[in-house]
Order: sequence, then structure tokens, then C-alpha cells
Amino acid sequence: MLKTLKGLVMLGEKIQMIAGVLVLGTIILVMTAGIISRYVFNSPFDWTEELCTFLFIWLSFLGAGVASAKRRHVSVDFITGKLSPKHRDIVKMCTVILIIFLMILIFLGSIILLPQMDTHASVALDIPRVYFYLPILIVSFYMTVVYVVELIEIIQSLRIKVSE
Repeated sequence: MLKTLKGLVMLGEKIQMIAGVLVLGTIILVMTAGIISRYVFNSPFDWTEELCTFLFIWLSFLGAGVASAKRRHVSVDFITGKLSPKHRDIVKMCTVILIIFLMILIFLGSIILLPQMDTHASVALDIPRVYFYLPILIVSFYMTVVYVVELIEIIQSLRIKVSE
């Protein structure tokens, strides 16, 4: 089961990396189009700022998912660095459990929020605002899986250390 979950995490990471690159490229193109339309043709597009905001939201959440999968989120370790490896693992396990709990809360909250946003449309693009909030649902679920895998690995590591 752990091998399957790790495979899903790796697949999700690759998909998010590719999507992130595409989203970032689109942001650059849209911003460039907005600048050209405003300063060259003196006729600015109405939709560029809203589309870039929408894409930046997606990019932020995709980046958070990738950072979680690569275990690259910022952490302050000046206290845990002074602990023994066993105690460090216990603190790490407690932290991961807390993160899983928070990701589940965010996921459940997004399930409640999304249907409410389906009836609201964005101003310039006239698309349902649910698409602005959809990455919360997707990435919170993905990050929950990532941290469940990490928790399993920590528990396995602690079991090995206890048996030694």
C-alpha cells in the first residue's frame, strides 16, 4: 500500500510540476499581452489582471503541493536540532499528524465552500468563482496523501530504531 501511495505522490508531483510550468508561462504571456495592449495600442484588455490573479492562485497551490512532496516547506529547526534523533522523529511525527489534521479540515471546508461559489461569476472573465477555489480542494487532498505517506515512513523509522 505504501508503494502505491508513494507512486501516486510522485505522479501528482509530476502533474503539478508540469501544470505549474504551464500556468507560469501563461501568466507571463497574459501579462505581456496586457502590457502591449496598454502601452503600445493604448487599449488595455479588461481581463488580464483577473486572469493573472486566477492563475497565480493556481500556481501558489500547485507550488505548495510540489513543495510538500519534495519536503521543501520552510521549517524552523533550531529547537528540534538540539534534540536526539529519536525525539526529533517524535516531534516530526506530531507535526505531521497536526498537518494532516489541518489538511483534512481545509479539504472539508473547501467541500462546503465550493458549491456556494458555483453561483458567483468573476467580473471580467465571467467564469464561475468555483474555479478560483478549486485548487484548495485538490491540493489539500494531495497534501493529505503526501503527509500520510510521510507519517507512515516516520512510524516505520521509529519501529526500526526501537528494535535496534
